[in-house]
Amino acid sequence: MAGPEDQSATAWLRWGALLWISLAGSAGCSPDHGRVSIRVTPGREVVLLGGGASFDTRASFVDGELIFWQHEVRTGGVLAAFLDKPFGVRHEPRLIKPSDDPYAFTAAADPAGRICLAGLRYDEDGLSTITASISEDRAVSWSQPQFVHREQGELLIFDPDSLVAGRPGEWYLLVRYRRGLVPKGLLFRVYGFRANQWVLRGLVPGTDDLSLYSTASLAVSNDGRLAVAFITHAGTLRVLESADGGQSWVNLGPRHGSGCRAFESRS
Repeated sequence: MAGPEDQSATAWLRWGALLWISLAGSAGCSPDHGRVSIRVTPGREVVLLGGGASFDTRASFVDGELIFWQHEVRTGGVLAAFLDKPFGVRHEPRLIKPSDDPYAFTAAADPAGRICLAGLRYDEDGLSTITASISEDRAVSWSQPQFVHREQGELLIFDPDSLVAGRPGEWYLLVRYRRGLVPKGLLFRVYGFRANQWVLRGLVPGTDDLSLYSTASLAVSNDGRLAVAFITHAGTLRVLESADGGQSWVNLGPRHGSGCRAFESRS
């Protein structure tokens, strides 16, 4: 029978790709006077957007041929942008403006090509509301936004890697609260979508020492295990794993070394 150290090492190998995914997602995009592009080969690039708009967060591949980013227009407002087959002939993104007018977006795709788009809205009456829509045709059309969570105050934050696909028909969303505005032990929550509804799956413990300069990443394995990774005040990488869809968590322990910047916020 494997000891605790062997089990921890195995778990770290399982989630080692989490760091590489975050590194790969943040690499290759270069802004230049309102123009944002991805270098493909020497002398060739794919232009994601030009003048009149900017990234509010980093761009990422939701699958092998579909790029998502949060598209902030200079006239005000935020759109969800999807660019399909970026290395093809046409480079025209689809700009999505849901009916409930979110303030921030995060997106993910499942192996079948379905896409989930979650939006966070701050209302004038002081409420924070999260909704989510599903696309069955690669961001061409969307279901009506479905309620996920609502509460008083502008407390909630979306991190870039906070939405992931689970088994067919399942999605998981990591919601982070603003530091100092919630009691200890309540900084991270995980919501799950199954049977056509969103429910709170559980709180993520051991996250109160999140670095002021760090974001959090959520990942799911092929066998349905969840993992949350972030950088602590001490500069160590912490990974927590859940085998029951977010209801309980195991701390895999701190790790030191290069690559931790994958989870740091970007100015």
